[in-house]
Amino acid sequence: MNLWAIVPVKAFDAAKSRLGPSLDPRERADFARRLFDHVSTELSRHPDVAQVLIVSNSAAVRVHATERGLLALPDPPHAHGLAAVIDGALAHASDNGASHGLVLMGDLPRLSQRSLSLLTDGLRSSSQIIAPDRHEIATNALGLRLPVSAGTAFGSGKSLEVHLARFPEALVVRDPELAFDVDDPSDFATLPPGLSEPEASGA
Repeated sequence: MNLWAIVPVKAFDAAKSRLGPSLDPRERADFARRLFDHVSTELSRHPDVAQVLIVSNSAAVRVHATERGLLALPDPPHAHGLAAVIDGALAHASDNGASHGLVLMGDLPRLSQRSLSLLTDGLRSSSQIIAPDRHEIATNALGLRLPVSAGTAFGSGKSLEVHLARFPEALVVRDPELAFDVDDPSDFATLPPGLSEPEASGA
């Protein structure tokens, strides 16, 4: 299995606007970067992940990803919406030798080697795997054997429902580490100090 992990990433200073009551703009950007660093580190460490592909229209995000040894690409030309961006990244992975693509959201603070293995092991027995968010509305991870014939539905507001319909044979993995993402201040309040505490500014 030649597995590429794909993570779409907003500009750090444009991410997590709903955390405004808890964090000022600089703190939000710092938090978004630390979330990204956590997810990308877990992916890079996992033995089943051959390549980590970051897709972002932010030059700063791409530079940061490249400095961490990751492959970083801008959003595909003329791609409108998150689904089109991810579909383009999956096609790029397939064109470059990937047998499987694993799309993960970049705001999964509890992602670990254990929960990643649930996904990669699942892709060995199933051509499709889905990890819902804890509200059973969105999709936090989607693994597919490449190439795929159906497009994804990320960013649609109810992507889980659409993905279950488009990929009816998918293995569904409900795991607390994969299900927990950071959407609002109540989510932020439950994070461990290493992620929730802003970094101290240099002198």
